[in-house]
Amino acid sequence: MNDGKYLLRTAIVWIGKILTFYLMGNMSLRLRVDSLATAAIAIIMLELINSIFWPIIARIFLPFLVYTIGIGSLLLNAAIIWIISYFIPTMSIGGYAVIVVPLGIAAIHTILTTLLTLGNEDEYYNFIIRRKKRRILDGTIAIKEEKEDSKLEKDRFLIIIEIDGLAKDILEEAIEKDYMPTLAKWKKETHKIKEWETDLSSQTGSSQAEILHCNNEDIIAFRWVEKENNNKIMVSTGFLDAPKIEERISDGNGLLHKNGSSRANLFSGDTDNVLFTYSKMYDIRKFYNRTWYYVYSNPANFGRILLLCAADIVKELSSQITHKIKNIRPRLRKSFIYLLELVQLFT
Repeated sequence: MNDGKYLLRTAIVWIGKILTFYLMGNMSLRLRVDSLATAAIAIIMLELINSIFWPIIARIFLPFLVYTIGIGSLLLNAAIIWIISYFIPTMSIGGYAVIVVPLGIAAIHTILTTLLTLGNEDEYYNFIIRRKKRRILDGTIAIKEEKEDSKLEKDRFLIIIEIDGLAKDILEEAIEKDYMPTLAKWKKETHKIKEWETDLSSQTGSSQAEILHCNNEDIIAFRWVEKENNNKIMVSTGFLDAPKIEERISDGNGLLHKNGSSRANLFSGDTDNVLFTYSKMYDIRKFYNRTWYYVYSNPANFGRILLLCAADIVKELSSQITHKIKNIRPRLRKSFIYLLELVQLFT
């Protein structure tokens, strides 16, 4: 991106935050901001502090951020704003405003960066690319020569996204109806859709075991009873069962064992770089790992996650109401618990 355009868009985002901060100061939220100048000073201080010190703060408090499932990120942002208020006599903050204000700032950040195509996705991936350029794939040796750097950029990577119950015909129909424009573009320019037949046990546990570990022996269903194990009921998503299943099917050389990462899977593919992977979640000590730093590397990320999750829940509720009014069938009956499961998609 052109540096001039980047600075202009960043300035627009800052102005949006200043205006939002000033408006919240006039909404009886226990935030007092006497003028736009005060709001500008506060936001500039906040942005400078976050730019300079947030990476350090995130590293120091990373376990706290992880074990509080991101709420700690809001609390740290609130603490920073509260500290700033002590240096600005014409500003004060207290009560529930210390939580609402960071969420409001995150909301306007998300909206403006999306509209200006300066989304957090770009910021996130640029951050990852910069780290990759500094290290060879094993993550231990710094890259010093341009030749090595050039070679790294040519390396190919494989990303596998699993969508439960999506048949090839349905996928192609969705692409043809322009429900999936990105995949349509990929199919037209660079990619092909190939059919894959599952085993007799065509469900997530068996499929992921075969993909990630090349072994789905004795995984006969998502849940099954083992008579030889005192009629023990094994569940693919069981916090105690998933580790046992992976121990049976793993030889230590799974698909992801070398520089791979697992996100929201049943099994790990023999990588320790995991987030929300059932086979690694049984031990609270293993729930935390430094991979979470990428999630909390930007102070606005957690607020953005909450907002996107809330927006998706509203969208889902709206869709269900529309289907009922128009009597669209077939339709799935979904409980409120299903809406809470959407949180996992954004973390």
